[in-house]
Amino acid sequence: MSRLGKQPSTIPAGVTVTCDNGLLTVAGPKGTLTRAIKPDVTITIEGGVATVTPGKTTAAKALWGTYAAHLVT
Repeated sequence: MSRLGKQPSTIPAGVTVTCDNGLLTVAGPKGTLTRAIKPDVTITIEGGVATVTPGKTTAAKALWGTYAAHLVT
């Protein structure tokens, strides 16, 4: 179980995070990062906080912390 995945990620001021059609995009003053997201993992963005939720599969649980780390760094 992911310790990092359990915690919601606060989005800093000046940074926008979107998750559309399987693509996670983080854009800020230093550039833009885009990653493909598997459909087993759900990323929700509400009120300046992003949360990552795994699906029922083993692969989703393995990627849960990885995708959360992409949001934090």
